[in-house]
Amino acid sequence: MSEDSSERPAFKSVDAYYAIARTLQVKKEYQRALFYLALALRQDERHTPSYLLRSLCYMILCETDKALADVKTVLQYEPKNPHALLLLAEIYYLRGDFEEALRTFHLGVKLRPTIDHFMVGVHKCETAIQNSCNGMFTSDICSILPGLQTVRSICLRIWILRIFICGRFQ
Repeated sequence: MSEDSSERPAFKSVDAYYAIARTLQVKKEYQRALFYLALALRQDERHTPSYLLRSLCYMILCETDKALADVKTVLQYEPKNPHALLLLAEIYYLRGDFEEALRTFHLGVKLRPTIDHFMVGVHKCETAIQNSCNGMFTSDICSILPGLQTVRSICLRIWILRIFICGRFQ
């Protein structure tokens, strides 16, 4: 092949591996998709679509630690990637870290307000936080327990109050 830029290969092998993995992911063959994504990332270790798809597969397989590692790798390369932010927020939500998920969804709304999934995520997290506190997340609780900084500490204080009120652990 000559040095002429018009004579480039039709596709790189990383693109072929990624396309196969994407097809397998659509067919819900996640383990096989992970195999091809590993091959793609061996060819190009900075191929962000492969990291995102692999993170999605890991998330679906409930391997959230691996999913989190991959999406954070993408965010190192592209800190404002909206797909990575959305996936990161969903992983935090899946892990039950609603506070961090809410923060990430808000960041996504700030960066890309046109993507509706971020606002849906904000609402989903707010509802989950309220439900995790058994509906007791109100301004009354906040005024009763001063000095609270996080939702997690609110839930912890409510739990401690229940222990003292009920007189036993449940």
